[in-house]
Parts: sequence; structure tokens; C-alpha cells
Amino acid sequence: LSNSGVDSNGVDSALVTLSGGSTLGTTGNVMNGGLITATDSGTTITVGGNYASQSAGGSNTPTLQLNSSSAMTVGGQFSTSDLTLLVAGAATISGSSLGVTGALANDLGNLNINTGGTVSAGSLTNALNGTITLNTLGSSQASSSLTITGGGALANDGGNLNINAGSSVTATGLLTNLSGGQITLDSTGSSNASTLGVSGNLGNDGGYLTINTGSLVTAGTLTNSGGQITVDSTNSGSLTSKLGVTGSLANDGGTLNINNGGSVTAGSLTNGLSGSGGSISLTGSGSQMTVTGSLDNTNGSISVGSGSMLTSTSTGNFTNLSLNSTGLLSGGTYTIGGTFQYAFDNANNANQGITGIDTNTGVALLGDGTAAGTGLITYDGTSNALSGLQTNAGELALFGAVLTITPSTNSLDRKSIRLNSSHAN
Repeated sequence: LSNSGVDSNGVDSALVTLSGGSTLGTTGNVMNGGLITATDSGTTITVGGNYASQSAGGSNTPTLQLNSSSAMTVGGQFSTSDLTLLVAGAATISGSSLGVTGALANDLGNLNINTGGTVSAGSLTNALNGTITLNTLGSSQASSSLTITGGGALANDGGNLNINAGSSVTATGLLTNLSGGQITLDSTGSSNASTLGVSGNLGNDGGYLTINTGSLVTAGTLTNSGGQITVDSTNSGSLTSKLGVTGSLANDGGTLNINNGGSVTAGSLTNGLSGSGGSISLTGSGSQMTVTGSLDNTNGSISVGSGSMLTSTSTGNFTNLSLNSTGLLSGGTYTIGGTFQYAFDNANNANQGITGIDTNTGVALLGDGTAAGTGLITYDGTSNALSGLQTNAGELALFGAVLTITPSTNSLDRKSIRLNSSHAN
């Protein structure tokens, strides 16, 4: 089926409208250069081959509209845009369904899934500034969804994926968000969280992942190389913005910001391990990160603001502590105004304090001028891990902080401590 044609005014004039429970079926391909619309419940379109937007050279956008419980299935591949002529196409799935057995390509295009619309595909690419938006209009309406089936890949490389108002995206394989791609979750307007679930690896390498207003992202593993991830619970109501990684979270050269009550959990954490650096920052009351396995901050920076907490639980090791000798903190920078808690050092010793700060390692404590208001590095939740500090070959800085040190020897050079309206005793 070819739905294509341009009138004397240079406008794409081809039009197919299906209604009243009618059916359109073809065992071959569909080429759409105009407008195909299915208007109501029971109306179906079945394509045995491929569906493709193919511009006839007119001024309009090749468009597919599925409305009001209509349905379309595609046995082959589905493309919203004409990549030969670089003409963007569009598809709107509103309260209806689109099922694609093969690959769905939204490169350059606009795919809108609204009001309980559902889309499934064997794989998906959303590149070249393509935009996919899921919306659920009104809390009483069914959530819109996008599902990548059979372990296929979802590639949002240079595209925009917007998951709004309690909608969901499920990738049964891996997801890549490269080349400045942007994935944004926003639960505003719904009592349910907008969700993104990735069974395999979520690769935010050079992309932007933003989790706002009580939204939820889960992944098997996650890499954030040169990318930016923001988890922010501002205006979340009873919900909490969350990122949950079952396995390893590798933040090598990337930025991870956890703000205003946001929450991140990970099976293990490497921050800057590759040598390219990595930044993790927690700000605002109630922000938290929990690592159930090992934590490595060799070439990275960790900042925990007042009211926030980063915890490495009892099943993991803090690999930077006792790496070279017992009690020596080696590698990375730590700016602590809240709480940084670890359970075991690299040698699996519990209750091991920090007795030395190695070269190329920095610790800064932030406070309000009181001991109670000073950031805490601790191995058990209450004890000051720096109280037995004896040597400092790196940098120890206090900003409005109070730190009491009682070393077993007097070898600590107090001149190695940088003070700013602070107290070191």
C-alpha cells in the first residue's frame, strides 16, 4: 500500500481514514507519505511487512494517528521518518495500541503515546533529535506504556525520551543514552510514579538522565561515562524520586546528583576508577545513597551535604581504606557535611578508623561551628572515623567544622590541616 501524493499547491494530499470497526490489512509493506487515521474502537490495521514514512516531496509531515482503542500490528519494521530525504514523520498512539515485531525507528520523528496508549517493539532507535513522549492525561486514566520485547535494545542516542504522568517504559534488554540523548521522567499530574525499567545495562554514556517528582528508574547495571544523572525529589508529594541498580554502578567520568530527598541504591559503586574522574553529590535534606557491595572512589569525588547520607552497608568493602596499609585512606576526595558511613575496610576489617590520609587524597569536613553540626565520616553510624588520625600526606580541610583528634602518637602535623572558621583539637 502506498499512501502518497502531492496536490497542485505542493501539499501532501493522500489520506486514509478508518472508522466504525473497519479493517485494513496487507501482507506487504505500507509506504505513507500523507495521513493514515484510525478513529475508533475495533478499527484495526495489519501490516505483514514494513511500515515506513516516505515523503512525496510535499510540505506536510507523513503522519499516523491511532485513536480510541484502535490497533495496529506490523510484522516487520516500523519507521516514522524518511531518512533518505531527512523528512521527519510523526505517529500518535492515543488510547490505542501499536505492536511492531521488528525494529521501531523514530530517528528524526515524533512518537506520542497518550491516554493509555501502548506500544511494543522488538527494538527501538530514537536518534537524530527524534522525540518520544508518553503522557497519561488525568489520574483516572490508564497509564501509557512503551515496551521493548524479547531482550531487544532501546537506543536513545541523540534523541529525547519523555516519560510523564505515571507512564512507563520497559526495556527487556539494554538501553543506551549516548551522544547527548536526554531521558526525562516527571510524575507531575499523577498519583503514580513514572517509571523506566531496564533489565540489562543502562548506558548513560554522554547522555542526560533526569528523574524528577517521585519517578523511578531501575536497571540491572549502569554506566555513566561522561554523562549526567540527576535524581531530585522536589515537589514529589508522597513519592520519592529513585534510581535503583541491582548490580554495579560505574560512574567513571560522569556526574551523579542526588538532590532534595532523592534516593539511589546500587549493588556496588566505582567512582572514577578508570582515571577519568567521576563526581557524586548529595544535597538537601533526606537525600541518600546506599551501596550494598564494594565502594571504590579511587579517582573520583564524593560530596555529601548537610542532611544527606551515603552508606556502604555491611556486605561491602570500602576499597580505598587500608588498600596500601591498615587505616590509610588512599585515593579520591571526600567533602562531607552530612554523613558518610562505611562498614568494612579493603581488608574486610570492621570498625576500622582512618589513621592516615595518603597523597593525592583529600578530606574536607563542613559544619556550622559546632561538633554536632559537623559532617561525619563513620564506620558504625556514630563514631568519628577521623578521631585516631595520625598522618596526613594529602589534604585535610575544615570549613566551619569541629574535629577532635586523639592520635596514639603525636606525629600528626597540625600545619597540614587547612582551617576556615573551624576547630581541630
